[in-house]
Formats: sequence, structure tokens, C-alpha cells
Amino acid sequence: MTLSSNDGGNRRREICMKLENLRHHLRDNDALIQDARLRGRTRLFVLLLLTRRNAYLRREAELENELETYYNTFYRRYL
Repeated sequence: MTLSSNDGGNRRREICMKLENLRHHLRDNDALIQDARLRGRTRLFVLLLLTRRNAYLRREAELENELETYYNTFYRRYL
């Protein structure tokens, strides 16, 4: 099954939007981690936030890989 160029463009835009959303969540999560550390929150809370961060980073890498592999597009914005 082949995708038309329009379908490919739509999927590429969808991936880019998902990446932006993930990066927004990463920035929020990093701010929560920083705040938790400054306030001396429990290690369990910080570990929970770090675990969530790792999941976001893993998904971000998957989406970037899909863009590079299927659409020959390099999409990287620095946080």
C-alpha cells in the first residue's frame, strides 16, 4: 500500500505536532523536577518525574526516527 504525497505530508505534519507537544511536556516536567529538587521533595517523587521524562524522550526519539526514515526529514528543535 503506497501513500499519496498528500497523505505523507499530513503524517509528517502530525508527527511534527506530536514532537512539539512532547517537547512542551518535557519542558514542564523538567521544571517540576527542578522545583522538586529545590524544595527537597521525596526521592520517590523525583524518580517518578524522571521516569516520566524518560518515557517522553523515548517517544520523541521514535517520532524523530520515523521522520528521518520514512520522510527523509530532519526535525530537531532544541529545548
